[in-house]
Amino acid sequence: MRWNHPHRGILTPDAFIELAEGSGEIANIGRWVLGQACELAATISRQTGTSMTIGVNVSASDFRRPGFADEVAALLEHAPIPAERLKLELTESVLVDDVRSAIKTLDQLHRTGVKSAIDDFGTGYSSLSYLQDLPVDVLKIDQSFIRDIGTDPRSEAIVQAVVALGQALGLDVVAEGIERAQQARVLRLAGCRRGQGYYFGRPLEPAKFRQQLEASNRLGGGQCRTA
Repeated sequence: MRWNHPHRGILTPDAFIELAEGSGEIANIGRWVLGQACELAATISRQTGTSMTIGVNVSASDFRRPGFADEVAALLEHAPIPAERLKLELTESVLVDDVRSAIKTLDQLHRTGVKSAIDDFGTGYSSLSYLQDLPVDVLKIDQSFIRDIGTDPRSEAIVQAVVALGQALGLDVVAEGIERAQQARVLRLAGCRRGQGYYFGRPLEPAKFRQQLEASNRLGGGQCRTA
């Protein structure tokens, strides 16, 4: 998500999400983004012959809005991709601020078939008790732990522990912010099989992403991920 501002140029979400939430426009933006994401995933899948799952970040106010899960279900009734190929990513703090309400919304989404992920894991609450109650599919290790792999043994130990925890709970574990080959090696040795970050690719416009994915498929490469 980018805002092509007439004076400030291209702005990333951290520059305007707070404004969107304060003005109430976040609901309209969220619906538009979900629709665009589904259309994009369907188009690229069709053009490349790749069955692609697409992850979409959901803001705190959007997720907590009454009827959010119903809106997602209604959108997917007419979406060009199956529900199971949509993954909604939520920060840890959003989920644990009101665990009971979060469980209810996530259960509704799961019944629809939508996947869910805890984004930036490790930067929020220290309690892990909520993990056994929240019906999520993916645990994404925050990049602050990945950044210090190779220079801080404690970060390495934390990453190994989180990977083991996620696997024990039956969750798919994804490492965020991988920028160096050494980080990728350490994560593979720890058993983490999925990752994203500049080591794999920079953010791309749809057409360039499609070209990169097609090139990866021709080479017989596995997954093509961008930051």
